Amino acid sequence: MRLFSLILFTSLLLQLWMPWWTIMAVPFVFCLWKCRTPGRAFLMSFLAVFLLWGLASLFIHIRSGGILSERVSILLGIGNPLLLILITAFTGGLAAGLAGWAGWECRKLFRQR
Repeated sequence: MRLFSLILFTSLLLQLWMPWWTIMAVPFVFCLWKCRTPGRAFLMSFLAVFLLWGLASLFIHIRSGGILSERVSILLGIGNPLLLILITAFTGGLAAGLAGWAGWECRKLFRQR
């Protein structure tokens, strides 16, 4: 649970000032440093960023009255703004999960030497 919290809050803070790809750098570093299994590295990274991007997208959806997400979902051919929010959260979660897994693999590589 500590890994989940570290990834979630660090990603939240860095997303305020840094580019979107910091959601991959944060899990990579924390899983390189702290994680014990590859499944946990992927799952904690995925869930933390899925929650972060899902709530951020939902916040933007609510603040704009649904206009922005509705127009983007029509533009992309999705049609449903809530489905767009889920796809956004899944995409961020998948990127972070793979980065966390890569961090664990690098940790394993460094430990073998």
